[in-house]
Amino acid sequence: MTPVSPRYLPHVVALLALALAPVFALQVRGPRPDPCADPEALRDVAPIPGSVLVEEHEAPELEGVFQWTEGGFADPDSGGRRMAFHVVRSTDPRTVYEYPTSFVAEYNEVEPYRASLEWIQRDGERLPVWWVRVRSLGLERVVAYTFVFDGRPVAHPVRAQLASAVPQLLEGRLPMTLLLADGYAARNDREGVEAAVASWLARAWRRHREVCGSGSGSAASVSATAPRAPFAGGNAPPSSAPRDRRYQSDTRTGRAYFSHAS
Repeated sequence: MTPVSPRYLPHVVALLALALAPVFALQVRGPRPDPCADPEALRDVAPIPGSVLVEEHEAPELEGVFQWTEGGFADPDSGGRRMAFHVVRSTDPRTVYEYPTSFVAEYNEVEPYRASLEWIQRDGERLPVWWVRVRSLGLERVVAYTFVFDGRPVAHPVRAQLASAVPQLLEGRLPMTLLLADGYAARNDREGVEAAVASWLARAWRRHREVCGSGSGSAASVSATAPRAPFAGGNAPPSSAPRDRRYQSDTRTGRAYFSHAS
């Protein structure tokens, strides 16, 4: 390590102070009042079709987390499959985006670095969804999640935070919401489970928007052009783009399925 000349030491100290000032300001200012119009209503999952509350974790011992709602759902479009969901809100967004799969059961087998980004479509709306698919107990486990920040779903939460850095410095930190669904499928039924999970996420986002509003728009929102996905477990080439899939429902059988958007 090259020592710093005493002549430049004041400049180094000044640069470090400048870099740390925003962090210090955020810690001192703390979170702003919840921008959601009716945050308590988010704890009521009954309006999300098929959803049943299992547990409302009181005062979870996680940095910044002030809501962790856990439950199960049977998707009405997919033959009543039983799956799990989590709605987590935190004033420290790192708690939800650094390791989002830590909230699921048997979380050690679901590693977020293997996640891949896909955009789903339903009712004319596109939603960025991260997917982790693993083998578990002879079944296919499907975990999918999306983030909501400043009233909008975001594909990349870190970018969203950076985009709203100045307003947060002036007004306080904004909470981030994690919407996550988790299900198991036999090998020949994975697509049906994926469609059911995507359907729940779309309904949960719609419920969030109805309750909280659409936000101020300072965060990086869902754009018309899907951003590039990162490596999925190191297997995806750098030039790969996230898939764009459309959720549909067969009106004859009532089963859900995906079709690739043209």
